[in-house]
Amino acid sequence: MNEKVKKAINECLNCKNPTCILGCPVHNNIPKFIELAKNNSIDEAYIELSKTTTLPSICSLVCPSENQCKGHCIKNKINKPVNIPLIENYIALNANKVKPDIISNNKKVAVIGSGPAGLACAEKLAIKGYLVDIYDKYDEAGGILTYGIPNFVLNKTIVNEKIDFIKSLGVNFIFNKELEKDIFMDSLTKEYDAIFLGFGASIGKRMDAKNNNLKGIIDANDFLEKMYKNNTKEFENVKSCIVIGGGNTAIDAARVAKKQLNCEVSIVYRRSESEMPARIDEIKRAKEDNISFNFLSNPIAYVGKDKVEEAECIKMRLVAEEGKRPRPVVIDDSNFFIKTDLVIEAISSGIDSNLTKMLETNSWGGIVVNDKLQTSIPKVFAGGDCVSGPSLVVLAMKDGILAANSIDEFLSGE
Repeated sequence: MNEKVKKAINECLNCKNPTCILGCPVHNNIPKFIELAKNNSIDEAYIELSKTTTLPSICSLVCPSENQCKGHCIKNKINKPVNIPLIENYIALNANKVKPDIISNNKKVAVIGSGPAGLACAEKLAIKGYLVDIYDKYDEAGGILTYGIPNFVLNKTIVNEKIDFIKSLGVNFIFNKELEKDIFMDSLTKEYDAIFLGFGASIGKRMDAKNNNLKGIIDANDFLEKMYKNNTKEFENVKSCIVIGGGNTAIDAARVAKKQLNCEVSIVYRRSESEMPARIDEIKRAKEDNISFNFLSNPIAYVGKDKVEEAECIKMRLVAEEGKRPRPVVIDDSNFFIKTDLVIEAISSGIDSNLTKMLETNSWGGIVVNDKLQTSIPKVFAGGDCVSGPSLVVLAMKDGILAANSIDEFLSGE
């Protein structure tokens, strides 16, 4: 155990009323796993973590801990919080993962999507004795963990280790199979005892800006996927790039563009820095990468003949609204232009309606579920971004765990 981890462990006060647990979306028993680690009981600490989470090696790297466990640590009132993610990551990477004894119940469950929700659901179901097939439209597992989060944020070795462990539980991965294209809901409901939908929300929403059909304008999810696959030919001559948005996806896209395209990168965001939903640490790293920011700005048109050459933007101001987030409004006659070869839009994502045509959906296209994550088709459950909209890895994982428990209750008649 290195000195940095030891120092973090020793800083924990083992509070009687641990507010850090309340800050964790899955309520990990943080003081307990830290105390076990302090006694060098790393395997036991991992077992404790596994009671509430399936992705500790991943969540410890990508969770916005400054708003969750660390943000709720009582030591914030004294000086600085305990570095809980560092300890969690150490445990997750150094514990022996013992494969549990599994007794098959011969019931089959299909999981659609191998992102955090699908992986969590499959792992929990496999341990409970279910035969699980995971279908994924890509040729690799992991979903956003593989294709959407850059390697310098989440090393793919960690993702692959998790996937290998799930495979060791008997989970079968079936790639290059897209729902309602290669596999179909009506067939799956006949073949399987239950189905879990965890295919996310990967259809990028476009800016309401003039000429947004010009070449050189791409959705952030598509950009990150292409960069992961090293499909970079269309970006060979890019000298400058702007990214529209203020979330983690926008920051990831900007940093990938900077590192892999070696171009000038600027982020354009319609609110101020303090309103950015991206992680504070990631914003800081983007600045360290010499990425510039245009706050309180928004594109209204793209300019170019066949390919984008400039973005026409307009300045915004924030108007306070009682009980709501400040609303950005246009400042008249404040137009300005940014020269660019590439525009990456990272404003939001939605769901392909073709994937949900047999299910009840809400006004924005998300799947409607009950408190057990059961859809309008009783044997079909859903969770993660296809239900909530674009959200956090830990919340998708949380849904996957809940869905596994709900499916088990449903199929066991409880």
